[in-house]
Amino acid sequence: MLRFLKQQGSALGSLISHLTQSQQKELLADLNYLNMQEIKRFCRLHDLPLNIHAEYKKGVLKRTSELDRKGVVLDRVRTYLKSGKVPGPSVIANKMIAQKVPAKIDGKTPLLFGLYKNRDAKVLKVLQEITDGKFRFGALAQELSREIWIQGKKMSFTAFGKLWLKETASTDKVHPEWAFLTDLSAGTAGKDWKALRQKKAKAVMAELNKIPVPTKY
Repeated sequence: MLRFLKQQGSALGSLISHLTQSQQKELLADLNYLNMQEIKRFCRLHDLPLNIHAEYKKGVLKRTSELDRKGVVLDRVRTYLKSGKVPGPSVIANKMIAQKVPAKIDGKTPLLFGLYKNRDAKVLKVLQEITDGKFRFGALAQELSREIWIQGKKMSFTAFGKLWLKETASTDKVHPEWAFLTDLSAGTAGKDWKALRQKKAKAVMAELNKIPVPTKY
């Protein structure tokens, strides 16, 4: 088991201070046009966490296979660019981790990390019973479950199913990191949007590539 010992880093100062305030604002906003491969490349070069970590034992963290969603990773990149500090990973506390798998999962079962599994037939059956057959695995279910675990909110599968129904019907949630949908709602996503994304992403990556890669010991 790995112990997460990396220092969170002392504030080194802005890594984009050479840009004007207007240029900084534009760069930080245009990060939304990067795709996940471009974001991952930058994060790996600069040791910014991509994976969610789990506290399997008190004070001992292990990296999971669960990746943070795009918006969370981009917020981490923005913090790094503005301060020079490497933020820590998203962490699932020990209390939100299933210590053992029950023989049966039903509506009263707590939605813990290790019990809810994407594409799991037992999980699907329970959640479809709770939602009258409406529940589907997908990005929304993954996002909700991860937020619940990271925020330490204890809830049952029944409560999760009802939350999923509510969020599915909601149109209020804003995701600025979804650049195409943001531009679409603003009426600026024309036929040449892919070319626009590539142009903006190229400009952003050109600026990010100027940032020195930390020396690894």
